[in-house]
Amino acid sequence: MTRQKRIVTMNDVAKAANVSQTCVSMVLNGKVKGNIPEETQEKVLKVCKELGYRKNRIAGSLNTNGRTGIIGLVADNLLGNDFAHEIIAGCQAAARELDKTLMIATVDGKDKERDIASVQTLLDFQVESIVYATHFYHEVTLPEILLDKPICLINCFTKQVDFPAIIPDDYKGAEKATKYIIDNGHRKITYISNALTISGEIIPATSKREQAFLDTVKEHNLDECRIVRTEIEIGSILNTVLTIFRSTDRPSAILCYNDRLALTVISAAKDMGLRVPEDLSIVGFDNQEVISRFITPSLSTVALPHFDMGYKAIMTVDGIGNKATGQILLDPMLIIGSSVRNINN
Repeated sequence: MTRQKRIVTMNDVAKAANVSQTCVSMVLNGKVKGNIPEETQEKVLKVCKELGYRKNRIAGSLNTNGRTGIIGLVADNLLGNDFAHEIIAGCQAAARELDKTLMIATVDGKDKERDIASVQTLLDFQVESIVYATHFYHEVTLPEILLDKPICLINCFTKQVDFPAIIPDDYKGAEKATKYIIDNGHRKITYISNALTISGEIIPATSKREQAFLDTVKEHNLDECRIVRTEIEIGSILNTVLTIFRSTDRPSAILCYNDRLALTVISAAKDMGLRVPEDLSIVGFDNQEVISRFITPSLSTVALPHFDMGYKAIMTVDGIGNKATGQILLDPMLIIGSSVRNINN
């Protein structure tokens, strides 16, 4: 693997320009005061450009340990996500406990040069370490300029380097939801899953949740349960739901890949004269509170630990270098609403 070249220093510029480091500093800081010939100034600036020297914006703010007290958060398509604020709040809470400052840079994969420039800004501020967070759990390719920094990943993984990764235990979350439905007496359950693929492969969260569902119904010897995949957009969801409702073996309970899907299922059920939970029990996933708390009936769902993921990532990356590796799974929480009927005798 090719690593980014080492950072060019002011001393490198001085040697290449055959001047003193003091001279370079005076030129770059605009303190020549007529003492340095214009020709020499131009030479210094030319060498800076040729070597790719970047001025350290906060050299004067280094603490007595030579550290800046800044942790960088690279938000990869994160800010438009419903749970971005929870991840950022967790990062911020941990940074404050450590008496550190959190600095955020955004990337979206649409403009590579702009993404690199955004990340480079963090490096210009001499961040001590990096937390890299994405909007859903999947593989990422990190910019090469980051790979020599202490890094902790949130909601993603990379094959480039074995960095520590803080991720939600999607298997455990789906297992809890499925067991909850079964414990309420349901034996005919359908899981409506996510058909999204990346490079032809189902995303990790989907496969983990599906496997948990299959393992749990098998453990309870249930043979009338099934998985149906749909695109997570209104048209596809409605077609999938209507097909399920019109079948002769309609389930008594439906587990949904996320709360938005669950909301669509509840709406479609009401349009067909089915009552939730009297005629059909529904469980969501993600705990999007604007949905789970404010619809009627309130939705039973699974809350992913987004705040804790942000908090844990900062605590993991601070001061460890790149010694920690591997995935760190955080346990989701089952949120009990009023959308599941107990049909036990």
